Amino acid sequence: EQRDNILKCTESIERHLGVRTTCFGIPSDVWDADTSRAAEAAGIEVSNDTDTRKIDHLLLYPPERHPAGTTTLAELTRRVPRDPLNAAQVAMLEFWVGYARRTGRAVVFLAHHHLVMYESTRCVLLTSELLRHVLADTEGDVHAATVTALGRYWRDALSDRTRKIRLEIQGSRVVVHNDAERAFRGLPVEIDLGGGRSMMALVDAPARGSVTLALGGTP
Repeated sequence: EQRDNILKCTESIERHLGVRTTCFGIPSDVWDADTSRAAEAAGIEVSNDTDTRKIDHLLLYPPERHPAGTTTLAELTRRVPRDPLNAAQVAMLEFWVGYARRTGRAVVFLAHHHLVMYESTRCVLLTSELLRHVLADTEGDVHAATVTALGRYWRDALSDRTRKIRLEIQGSRVVVHNDAERAFRGLPVEIDLGGGRSMMALVDAPARGSVTLALGGTP
């Protein structure tokens, strides 16, 4: 039933908007033991909160994961509060951004500012402030993207089960292999050179291809 409901919504969105749905969020945080599997069976690539308890939203930070019973579905847990309406709520979200920045984690933020404008413009303005903070105050450490983009990156580049990015050392060169069916643009590759030296390069890895990077930084 859950799979069919997701499929029906996906088909309706595609018919009316011309957009194929690839991510899924739980309405009202209501899920059961079959929800994650149902989302994957409906063709969803990235989900959030299909197996997350409410206390985990508030106090814990569940890691990016493949929910039980799924094969490739990437699950990212949404942070609270959503729909910020006061400065304290924005401060809490900025705390989570700082935590994610230090630990290399994903932050999923949800705001229905287009729906709650009948109350006031607070949500719009506070959402703008949160995005300003992410873009202006984090020194380029935080990458802003859609839920689908974040989930696909974790699935294809970081997940121990499903990652498609491999590194190979060949003397003074590093070869970045991309086994995925899609290309990566600006893939960050950090290399420890020893003696306190390190380097980072952003590489474009073609689908089912590889890129060779010299330790001097020239591909």
